[in-house]
Amino acid sequence: MKPVFKVSIILLFAAAIPLEAQVAPEATSPRQLGVNGNLSYSARYSQIENFYSDSSSGQTANLSGDFAYATNNERAPFSVTFGGGYNWTVSGTAYNSGPYENLSLAQGIIGHHWSLQLSDSVGYHQGAPITGFSGVPGSGEPISGSNPTSSPDETILTLNTIMLNNDASATYSYRLSAFTSLTAGGGANWLMFPDGGGFNTDSYLADFGLTHRLNARNSIFGNYAFSEYSYSGFAITTDANTAMFGWQRTWSRNLSSSVSAGPQWIGSSESSLVPSTTGVSASATISYNTKLGVAGLTYSHGVAAGGGYLYSGEQDSVTGSFGHQFGREVGSQLSVEFAGGYRLTSSLISQAASTGGSTPGAFTGDISAEYGSAQATRALGRYFSVFASYTGTNQAYSSQNSGASSNVLIGLWQIISFGVGYTPQPVHLRH
Repeated sequence: MKPVFKVSIILLFAAAIPLEAQVAPEATSPRQLGVNGNLSYSARYSQIENFYSDSSSGQTANLSGDFAYATNNERAPFSVTFGGGYNWTVSGTAYNSGPYENLSLAQGIIGHHWSLQLSDSVGYHQGAPITGFSGVPGSGEPISGSNPTSSPDETILTLNTIMLNNDASATYSYRLSAFTSLTAGGGANWLMFPDGGGFNTDSYLADFGLTHRLNARNSIFGNYAFSEYSYSGFAITTDANTAMFGWQRTWSRNLSSSVSAGPQWIGSSESSLVPSTTGVSASATISYNTKLGVAGLTYSHGVAAGGGYLYSGEQDSVTGSFGHQFGREVGSQLSVEFAGGYRLTSSLISQAASTGGSTPGAFTGDISAEYGSAQATRALGRYFSVFASYTGTNQAYSSQNSGASSNVLIGLWQIISFGVGYTPQPVHLRH
């Protein structure tokens, strides 16, 4: 790990120590003790039909559930979200059978002019997550307005491969004035393959940013980030220094957007394989929210870790989702959701092939993937519901040396599911 990154993380947490002490009296006062927050949970069962492009098929059954709790403490908000279940094969070919889960924890500490946000997410999957919080298509959990993958480094779609990830981050914000704020943060992601289906990947990030509000609707910002990627079994690390400049605008109460771009300097410990280059990093988001639905679209371009099958890569990603709710009666509402995305990941090592570099055991080339999912859920009274969903994923590659691992999804995988869910009303806990 580069010394500048180590120093950044140490300074970040050192700054947090005295700040946390300032809020300790209120956090430990008698009136703040006890349970005070909102609790929600649900359970679902579904039957899933799987069809693969090699003419194989199989039927699985899925039992899943989720749990969420968030406190009402304004100075030290805390939340925990869990989604998981078990998928077992009923007949035919096995598709990602076994247990899966995603657990996310977030702790905030808020002062008068500053705030500190700590978060950690742990996921365990039988294949790369696709849609929803837990990442398993056909389980019946909501698919719109949620991150399509539970980890930013699980970017290659896979089948029947155990994947374990841990994504931790810390962000410190300080309001310099009524219009300007400063942020500093750091994070780490560990992507592991206990069954050896891919190679373990470690990712580290440190960033600093400045945001200035021009008026009630417009803000500009600048950000510098350093990222580093390393891989088990291969003595190479790649890193990227990125400077981004952007603009945020609130167009109306329901519509907002953000766009940013800047240079990205890429280097590695093996310049014969990944020579130093200068590229461009860019991102753009637009979101539309109403009481009846939510829609969002995100685009990003820049260096990525490689998903456990590439020794880092340059990635283009587009994701979008839309959800709409019909009816106002709680017991008869119908919700319709759509989600989809496209990713193209190009190995950075492939860009060095013309220099004669080679990478034993490494896939060098391009992997492109797209997915689309639709789900309809109809309430049956205040607690029960039925749902139907369809998800199609397709992935292809072009290689300069050898084929991708057998665990990598190559071709079209289609999932059709029907199920029933139980979702009681949220519980408002008061001390």
